[in-house]
Amino acid sequence: DDASGTGSDGCPYATLSKAISAAAAGDVINIASGTYGRAAGQPTGWQNLISTKALTIIGAGNSESGSGGTVIDNDDRANERLIYFNSPTTGEIIIKNLIIRDYFEDRAIYINNAENDVKLINITVNSCINESTSGNIFIDVDNSSKFTNSDSVIIKNCTFLDNTTDGLSSSDISGIKLNGGTWGNGNILIEGTTFSGNNNAYGTTSTGKMLYVYKFKKLNIKKCHFINNDNSGYLLYVLGTGAISSSAFGSANSVNIENCVFNNNDNRYNAIYFKQCKGNISSSTFAYNTSTMSSSYATNVDGYSSSTSSYYYRQPQFNFYNCIFQSSDNGNYNIDETNWDTGNSNFTLYNCLVYGGHLNTDYTTGGNVVTSDPLFTSTTDLTLSIITSPACNVGCDPGTNSCANSFTP
Repeated sequence: DDASGTGSDGCPYATLSKAISAAAAGDVINIASGTYGRAAGQPTGWQNLISTKALTIIGAGNSESGSGGTVIDNDDRANERLIYFNSPTTGEIIIKNLIIRDYFEDRAIYINNAENDVKLINITVNSCINESTSGNIFIDVDNSSKFTNSDSVIIKNCTFLDNTTDGLSSSDISGIKLNGGTWGNGNILIEGTTFSGNNNAYGTTSTGKMLYVYKFKKLNIKKCHFINNDNSGYLLYVLGTGAISSSAFGSANSVNIENCVFNNNDNRYNAIYFKQCKGNISSSTFAYNTSTMSSSYATNVDGYSSSTSSYYYRQPQFNFYNCIFQSSDNGNYNIDETNWDTGNSNFTLYNCLVYGGHLNTDYTTGGNVVTSDPLFTSTTDLTLSIITSPACNVGCDPGTNSCANSFTP
């Protein structure tokens, strides 16, 4: 227990609160398998924790406790988050191998003014309710140039499942917000992570985001799934990545998205929205997504546009390689370039398939773009037939009847 425990394997503390209090900056806190928090009859010690120290918190795994994992479950008690790292001292913050469930607050995990790397690895955030524009996970990095040579934020092999908002604000975020420090610093890697079954309880007029990235130097998203999410304004919203100031173009190749799937999401606006950034999307599939807006919006990929020359720097520029853009939403664009006299093509497609959507040719063809039904044999795992699918003509590996090698993680 907390009174007689020493924090050792043989004599552990009973609560995470006590372990954080006893730990020094840089220490590792291990949480044994089991269920903790209000759902386990613990009304204190697992809620509203605060640390000014950079720590590593490791559970036994992100499976249910009966299968040997570590679950921290707050039983939907309002106004309680799990932990707040406030201007932590030098060192990495690592949270790993946990299920975090049923927290109801603005940010279940809140990391403010981090001075070094932040890593979320193999965690599941499940059935949490957020009541702010900061997301169920909020990571803010220090306002300096300390992160120029490494991935300052890593989110890897995580799952965000069935999270929502309190429904009181259209702009609330049910997923993650990553907030950069000074312009042009810090790198992000998001890999092997799934967003599924999340929604904004405000409804079909939501303007919120599922994953919001603001500033930073580079963003890499690899092997991620966005599946069966409802009522977000946007699934992925990227603003200012690669830009050196609030009034500068993003630098080339600052955003890279590869081997990702955006499938069966119902958004107000778009699956992806870019503003003031440049980059590449490769080997990714967009299918069966819908938008509740009018035909001036793009269901799958869109970006900022302005006819005012002083705002041209906000317009994104992206190349797409070996991607599928399928849309059954004929009231909206499929992919929308929206170029306003910048002298550059905003969205250029190479070896891609584009099918469906209203005015679905609003992009620049770089080479070998097919406009045919991809003929998915499954609407859930998006498999393709090597015999009948025209996607095989735009880069899909013909040696398999699945698109896994070319279009999905």
